[in-house]
Amino acid sequence: MKKILVIDDEKPTREFIKRLIDSFQFHVEVFTDGHDVESGIDAINHIQPDLVILDIQMPDGTGFDVLKSLTIKNFEVIFITAFQQFAIQAIKFSALDYILKPIDSEELKTSISRALSTINKKVDEQQLLALQQNMIPNAKRKLVLKTQESIHIVEIEDIIRCEADKNYTF
Repeated sequence: MKKILVIDDEKPTREFIKRLIDSFQFHVEVFTDGHDVESGIDAINHIQPDLVILDIQMPDGTGFDVLKSLTIKNFEVIFITAFQQFAIQAIKFSALDYILKPIDSEELKTSISRALSTINKKVDEQQLLALQQNMIPNAKRKLVLKTQESIHIVEIEDIIRCEADKNYTF
C-alpha cells in the first residue's frame, strides 16, 4: 500500500486533505504528521512516504527547506499553497504538481492519481532493469522486493531463505 504524507502548518487543512484522499478510495495510507519544517523532515524519515503533499509557507521555514535538508529524496512531491509566486521554484524541485488553495477536490484527485501512476511506473522500471540484468551472463543476479516501507534490490546470492504468508513473501 502506498503512503502519502501531508505536511502543512494548518491542522484543519491537513485533516481536510486526508478526508478528501480517503474519499477518493485510492487504497493508500495517509499520514498528517508534518506541521512545520522540523516535524516534516522527521515524518519523511520515519514514514518513508511514496508521495508528499507539501505546503510552502510554514512558521519555521518553507517546504523547500524540507526538501533541501534531505540527503535522499525517494518520493514524489505535490505542492499545495496559497501563493502563486513559488511555482517556478517548485518546478525546480521536480514537483509533480502545484495546487493553489483553496483546494479543488477534483484537481487534487487528478494530481494524486497522476502521482500514483508515476510511482508505479518507477517500480515497474526497477523490476524490468533487475530482470534485464539477470539475463546478462556473469552479471550479479538481483531481485526486486517491495515492502510496505520501500523497495529493495537484493542480490540473489545474498538470500538465505524466503517465507510465504498469503500474498506476501518474506
